Amino acid sequence: MAGLLVHTSAMVQGATPIVSNQQLRPSLERAIEFLGAQVPAWPRENQCFSCHHQGDGARALASARAQGWKLPAESLDSSQQWLAKLDDWHLQKGDPNAKDPLLADLQFSMTRMLLMPSSMASETESHQWFRSVGERLLPHQKEDGSWALESVPKVGTPGAPGSAWATFWAWRLLKTAAYPEFSPARERAEKWLLQIPIQNVPNAACKLLFVQERDQGAQGESILCLEFLMKSQSRFGGWGPYPGSPAEIFDTSLALIALATHARDERISMIMKRGVSFLIAEQLQDGSWQETTRPSGGKSHAQWISTSAWATQALLVIEAFQKPDRPEISR
Repeated sequence: MAGLLVHTSAMVQGATPIVSNQQLRPSLERAIEFLGAQVPAWPRENQCFSCHHQGDGARALASARAQGWKLPAESLDSSQQWLAKLDDWHLQKGDPNAKDPLLADLQFSMTRMLLMPSSMASETESHQWFRSVGERLLPHQKEDGSWALESVPKVGTPGAPGSAWATFWAWRLLKTAAYPEFSPARERAEKWLLQIPIQNVPNAACKLLFVQERDQGAQGESILCLEFLMKSQSRFGGWGPYPGSPAEIFDTSLALIALATHARDERISMIMKRGVSFLIAEQLQDGSWQETTRPSGGKSHAQWISTSAWATQALLVIEAFQKPDRPEISR
């Protein structure tokens, strides 16, 4: 599976489009072109690799490439080469986000998994990589089964989306690795994810993604998450971190990615249509989006890149559902 783009490929072909391709394709083209320039520029100009560029940004580009978008080779080459060096992930100099080893492992492993088919020399190498990453994650698991990021607000940020996201991704990676010794940690994570309260949009979105991918009962939890996200949508079509809070790009993107697991439902499709329209309307001329910060209204280059990457991934989810023609991206 690609990044957080889950289950969209299994949806019914010929479903009613959520948004017209005439709206979606130009927005995606600008977003991918923006990230295609920004992602390789960061290590070239700063002599380091970052969670926001080589994590979120490169992951969005890898998802786009997996869905058929033609990117210039330089968009991902340097990121792919560096991500193959697992031992270097904690040796960052310039990126303050990389000071959290858990965040670095989660961010970089997500992108690395997307790039694996074109970068792993053999299945044996792939298995060894999963084991190594899993072994690095295990010491960070809390007694309650969760993984918690350092100095992150309760609802998370685009570059570090919080404990629900961290636990969902760690669980997913350990599940993909499928080593027996990882089973106890994976089971503790499942219990924690099933019990997290649905009090904010990021938690509801991550829990919905988890329940859908786990695919073992918990239908009631899925319904509760869907109802929460439906009632939390603002009158402008986007989502904020809490019901009634102003809409933010990150929270809207995460909600859309989660809702896409139920996009065949006509009611969900209509809600998503409003959310996608909000994202497209809020896109800046250069293809990026205003960064989501906690508290709102701050300035952050890292969150700007991460926010833009999340919005791009949300639009890619819609594209995967609608399966339009994919034009080549030029620089």
